[in-house]
Amino acid sequence: MRIERRAAAGATGPGYRTSPGARGAAPAQAVRSGPLAPGITAHMIGRNLERIRYPWREAVLSVLPVSEEVILCECGSEDGTLEAMREMAARHGKIRIVRGEWGPRCEVLAARTNQCIAEVRTTHHLQIQADEVLHESSYAEVLG
Repeated sequence: MRIERRAAAGATGPGYRTSPGARGAAPAQAVRSGPLAPGITAHMIGRNLERIRYPWREAVLSVLPVSEEVILCECGSEDGTLEAMREMAARHGKIRIVRGEWGPRCEVLAARTNQCIAEVRTTHHLQIQADEVLHESSYAEVLG
């Protein structure tokens, strides 16, 4: 799990971190122009999460209290993961689903992470894996 401060378009300097992307590719560009809203957006990548029985629902529920929005990047699942994500999004108004392509190489994770980061509309983002949770005792530290 990692949390980073987002840079406004063209911002550089202390406190801003950009990821180089897959094998040194250019960092993801922001989808929205203009100022970022204060807060945290959590994001997760998933493919066939139902089949492999990852506790992704618990992971999402664990970050909802500290997040303005949760982005779920679904990558061509064949086991009902997309339908389960849609059901969860319908129950919790903070969840947004984006679709991504899955490829045969490990670089796909970097590309999908950059896709999620490009969708973030807040000043900070928190990446959570489908097999980890944020404990409630950490909420104050994350929000601080």
